[in-house]
Amino acid sequence: MPAPALPAAVSIRPMSSSDAAAIDQLFAAMSPQNRYRRFHAAVRTISAAMRRVLLDVDGLQRAAFVAEVVEGNEVRAIGIGRYAATGAGQVDIAVAVADDFHRHGVGAALMARTASAARAAGFRTLEADVLPENTGAIRLLRAAFPTATLRRDGTGLRMVAGLPA
Repeated sequence: MPAPALPAAVSIRPMSSSDAAAIDQLFAAMSPQNRYRRFHAAVRTISAAMRRVLLDVDGLQRAAFVAEVVEGNEVRAIGIGRYAATGAGQVDIAVAVADDFHRHGVGAALMARTASAARAAGFRTLEADVLPENTGAIRLLRAAFPTATLRRDGTGLRMVAGLPA
């Protein structure tokens, strides 16, 4: 899956275990509705335990990427794409983007980069949980993985797709 073009000022880099500030910046730039859609719950603050989970990356079983933009003399995290192994050859994928960067190609670029890294790490199947009302995420997933299956799973939807070679 080719990575979509990003706005010139946006770059994507691997996340490290010391990127707590990037998580905090992105979380602060997400509306309550956006956080609900991403975490499937009304999350007002990032707990220390949630931060530890999000920062637990090893580049193989769990990897994440940060989209950043330079604003003046500051670098700001505007998106994170993450995968985590869920079984033999399978990963769960999630993407979050700051509200002011929706519909700018950031989510698609993060999805492509994250899926490519998962494939390079040997994973063959990707899964994602999405709320039915999160039409933006559903469009993003369908565009990135046109042959994916999408089915009801409790109160949400589960998307399953093969990772392209």
